[in-house]
Amino acid sequence: MPVNRRLLHVIENPQLQQWPTTPVLFLEQLSYPTLFWIQGKDTSRHRAIVTLLHGNEPSGLIAIHKWLTHSFFTPAVNTIIIIAAVQTALTSPRFSYRHLPHIRDLNRCFNGPYDDLAGFLAESILTHLDHYQPEAIIDIHNTSGKGPDFSVSISADQQHQQLVSLFTNQMIITEIKLGALMELSERSVPSVTIECGGANCNTSHAVAYQGLVRYLQEESLYSTVIPKALEIMYHPVRLQVKENTIINYASQYCSYTDLTLREDIEQFNFGVITPEMPLGWTKHNSRGIFQLLNAAGKNAFEEYFCIKDHTLYPTQALKLFMITRNPTIAVEDCLLYAVKVPPL
Repeated sequence: MPVNRRLLHVIENPQLQQWPTTPVLFLEQLSYPTLFWIQGKDTSRHRAIVTLLHGNEPSGLIAIHKWLTHSFFTPAVNTIIIIAAVQTALTSPRFSYRHLPHIRDLNRCFNGPYDDLAGFLAESILTHLDHYQPEAIIDIHNTSGKGPDFSVSISADQQHQQLVSLFTNQMIITEIKLGALMELSERSVPSVTIECGGANCNTSHAVAYQGLVRYLQEESLYSTVIPKALEIMYHPVRLQVKENTIINYASQYCSYTDLTLREDIEQFNFGVITPEMPLGWTKHNSRGIFQLLNAAGKNAFEEYFCIKDHTLYPTQALKLFMITRNPTIAVEDCLLYAVKVPPL
């Protein structure tokens, strides 16, 4: 099937339009996945910003709306901005669906297949990016739970560090391939995911906006100084549960669930946990519902976690991130990510 580039509505030089005063009204006016093309001071180069790949992650949208309506300036180079899952975000209740039921997660579709609605849109986004050949791609997200801002990349080289340092001082380097947009770095286009923090936090919106402004203003992205404060963490793993696992969050085990996670588990986002700290309680005294694949595709659950007396513990000091209290996301995507903490 030929690629339908019209899946993205293209608007050139959007600053010339009068946009609604709120992000929601702005999104309603767009109605469909939209690409903005903005002419920069240097017309020989392009940069790309993508956001709202998940409909419940609004910080990038809020930042773009603020820039267009309150502080617009001519960017350093030609810029394309893609606002993707517009209909997902507008589905009532607004900004509550990561992806609509029975539609694939858009940020798991960029390596194909491209034979359904999410795949068509992913392929259309890729076609536009291939057309413009940007020198960098920033993909702006929110975390699934409460927590600080950080970035994710498949490369730790200097260019990727310079990109993420425009937004945050924490960087995760992953070998896990999920079909995410930031995996375009494999095409020699420096691409990073920026996780701005929780979706309903003004601090997250500020991270997105301030980083966006720096990204648009910087004449030479790859000559910026990398802050000494940039912390880089390697080899994350994803703790998942089997499909149809019943999850709850409480202060003690709930008998109607397969897994009860601590109700305060989000406090561990980017915190260090040690082997004596319980994370939750299981119905069965085994690891049967869990899966933790490492970069080699092997189940490494016992290297990171264990079950003792129906209680889930880490087996060593770990730093956790992307912890969510949304049971739907926890089952469909993952419970959390973890990296090992090096011994002192």
